[in-house]
Amino acid sequence: MQVIERRILELAPGQFDAYREWELGNRAVEESVGGFPEKRYCRAIAGALPMGTIVWERAWTNLAACDEAYRRLYHREGRHNAPSPEVVVSQRQEFYLTWSPGAKPSS
Repeated sequence: MQVIERRILELAPGQFDAYREWELGNRAVEESVGGFPEKRYCRAIAGALPMGTIVWERAWTNLAACDEAYRRLYHREGRHNAPSPEVVVSQRQEFYLTWSPGAKPSS
C-alpha cells in the first residue's frame, strides 16, 4: 500500500526565498543519494495554516522504501543540514496510508 509523506513547515516572515534556496540544495543531495520520490510543493494562502506555510508531499511505494532512503541520507558523509531556525520556525512530518472506499482494508 502506498505511503504519503507530508512535511508542514512554518517559515519565519520574509524567509520564503531562503527556504527555496535551501530546498534546491536539498533536492540535489536527495538525488545524489537516490531513492527519493519527487516532492509536490504547496504554499498556504488561506485556511487553518498560517499564510506562507510550506507543505510538501511525496508518495512512497511503501514505508520500507522511505526508511531505506532516509537511512542512506542520514548515514552519508557530508550530511546536509536542516534549514536554520531563522528560516523555519516549526515543522512536523506526517505519514498516511492511501486507501480507496472500494478496496478491502488491510490490517
